[in-house]
Amino acid sequence: MASVIKTIFCGFLLLQSFASEARFVFTERHQLAYDLLFQLRLEEAEMELRKCANEDAQNGFNHYLASTITTVKLLGSQDITVYSKYVHSNLEEKYFSELKKLEKNSPYSLFIQSEIKLHWAMLRFIFKDDIGAALRIRQARILIVENQSRFPSFLLNNKTAGILNIILGNVPEAYQPVMDMVGMGGSIPLGLSQLKKVAQLDSPFRQECQMLRLVAEASVLNDREDSIALEINRFLNQEKNKDLIRLMLAGVLLSKHHATDAMLSLQGIKINPPFLQYPLLYKMWGDAYLFRCDFAKAEKNYLTFLQYYKGKHYLKDTYHKLFLGRCMQGDTAKAMHYLVQLKTKGYSVFESDKRAERFARQQHFFNAFLLKSRLYFDGGYYAESLQTLQEFKWDVRTPLIWRVEYAYRNGRIFHVLGKKNEAVNHYQQALKWNGRADISYFAPSAALQLALLHEEKKDFPTAKKYFKQAQQFKNHEYRNSISYKAKLGLKRMQ
Repeated sequence: MASVIKTIFCGFLLLQSFASEARFVFTERHQLAYDLLFQLRLEEAEMELRKCANEDAQNGFNHYLASTITTVKLLGSQDITVYSKYVHSNLEEKYFSELKKLEKNSPYSLFIQSEIKLHWAMLRFIFKDDIGAALRIRQARILIVENQSRFPSFLLNNKTAGILNIILGNVPEAYQPVMDMVGMGGSIPLGLSQLKKVAQLDSPFRQECQMLRLVAEASVLNDREDSIALEINRFLNQEKNKDLIRLMLAGVLLSKHHATDAMLSLQGIKINPPFLQYPLLYKMWGDAYLFRCDFAKAEKNYLTFLQYYKGKHYLKDTYHKLFLGRCMQGDTAKAMHYLVQLKTKGYSVFESDKRAERFARQQHFFNAFLLKSRLYFDGGYYAESLQTLQEFKWDVRTPLIWRVEYAYRNGRIFHVLGKKNEAVNHYQQALKWNGRADISYFAPSAALQLALLHEEKKDFPTAKKYFKQAQQFKNHEYRNSISYKAKLGLKRMQ
C-alpha cells in the first residue's frame, strides 16, 4: 500500500498563492474545484471546472485540474475500460498540447506540463505500461530541470523535483533495467529535503504539502514509525473535509502498525457512497479489522471491495487474507475457494500481491498462533501479539520456518517495546536457526533490524556486517524493500 500512496499525490499539490500570471490564474472557482477534489466529490469538482473553462477557456489551471481529477478517478477505480478510452482518445496529449499554446514566460507553464507527465506516468505504471511510465518520468524530469534553470527562484520546482528524486531513488530492482534504458537516477535524501522546503511555505495549499512530505517520509524511512504516526495524527486533527488526505494517510497508518489510528481516520471519511469513488476504502477497513483478528468484519469489507473494484492490483492480497481468515475460523471449504481465486485472479506487481502469490505457489502450512501474533503485531496491538506468541510451543521436530518466525516475531515485539537486548538475542537466534536457508523474509529482516540497532549504538562495523547479510537473501517477498533499506544503511556507513 505504501508505494501507491506515495505516487497518488505526485501530481496535484500546488504550493503557493497563484498571483497574476497571464493565462495561469488560480481563481476562487479553481480553489473550489480543488477543495471538492480533496473531498472526493469528483463529479462536483468536474462541474466547477467546467464553469472555470466557460469563464476562461485558456487558463492553464483548467488543464492541470482536469488532468488531476482524471488521475484521481482512475487511481481510485483502476478501471481498465475507462483508462483505455482515455488513451485511445489521446487525452494526455490534448492536455499537453493546450498548455504548450499558452504563455511560455510563466514559471507555471513548464511546471504544469511536468506535473501532467507525472500524472500519466502514474497511470501507465498502474496499468502495467512500464516503458510508457518510465518515458513520462523522463519527460517530467527534463521539463522541471529546464524550469529550474529558467526560474531558479520558483519554489514550486522543489515539489516536482523532490517527487522525481524520491521515485527515481527508490526504483525496485525489477524496474532498474527500464530506468537505466532512459538514463534516469535520483537521490532520496535530496528529494525529502526538497519536499520539506515546499511543505514549509505559507500558502493556501500548505496542508496538502505537509501531507505529501509525511507520505514520502513514511514510504522511504524505516526508523521513524512512531514519530511519523504522531505527526500524522496531529495533522489529521487539524484537517477539515479532506477525505482524500484521510484515506491516503490511513493507508500510511496501517503500514506503520497503527490500525486503531487508521480506523479513526477512515471513520472521518464522508463520501457517499464510497464504493463508487474509492472502493479501496473497503480494502483498508478489511485490513484494519484483520489486524484486530475480527475475521468476520474483515471478510465483509473485503467482499464489498471485490464487488466494486475494477482493477487488477490487490486482488491476490485480498484473496490471501480471505483465505487466512476462513482458515482461522475453521472453514476449510470456503478457505480453499478463496485459495483458488488467489491463484487465478489479479496482478502480482506490488509486494503484497507477490507475497500472496508466493504463498499460493508454495502453500506452506501456517501455524495459527504465529499468524494471529503477526496480525496483532501488524495492527500495533503488541501486548496481544506477545501473549499469543507465548502460547506457541516448539521442539526440535517443529518445522524450521516456524522456529525462525517464532524467534523473529519475539525480536520484533521486544524491539518496539524498547527492550533492545532481548530483541537482539531473538534476532540472532532467528539467524542462527535459519543458517543459509533462503526460505522466507524472517532472516533477512532480522539481519536488517540488527543492523539498525547496532547503527543506533554507533557500532558501525557490526551494523555494516548485518546490512550486508540482509542483502544476501534473494528468494523472499520483501527483497526489494529490505535490500533498498540495507543499501541506504550502507550508504550512511560511508
